[in-house]
Amino acid sequence: MARILILERLNRRIGAAHRYVWTVAACIVVTLLAFPLHERVVLVTVSVLPIPRAAESQRISIERLSQRFFRVEIHFGFMEEPDVPAVLNQYNGNDLSFEPMQTSFFLGRETILLKVTKGMAHWRKKLFVAMFRNAGSPSAYLKLPPNRVVELGAQFVL
Repeated sequence: MARILILERLNRRIGAAHRYVWTVAACIVVTLLAFPLHERVVLVTVSVLPIPRAAESQRISIERLSQRFFRVEIHFGFMEEPDVPAVLNQYNGNDLSFEPMQTSFFLGRETILLKVTKGMAHWRKKLFVAMFRNAGSPSAYLKLPPNRVVELGAQFVL
């Protein structure tokens, strides 16, 4: 049986620093209908804090929601390189253990489409879309195994 790990990018503003959080995508709820196929479902939030390094004692918190359903929060400082599989491997509790090559990682992926409307100048929209498309891959940033990642997408009109 495979484990399922669900991640998606969401931006939040905290003070002067940005906090990037990966949380559950609404479209992934469909995959939970196949719940009997999975040994465990783990919802993971990865946040980059506005401090250089996160304390090891506060690196990971795990909350059991039911027998096979968990919520995990992982924190990194802004000077650290996030490595989600390494952090998950460090925690080998009785309830929850991780093997990256036995885990399916589900990520949300957004695509922005242009629409000519009043408001923002068209050249600014085009610049924003180009920058968004050139942004790095969340799976590479989090160091997830490429052959274990499934991306589910949504399109947004700008």
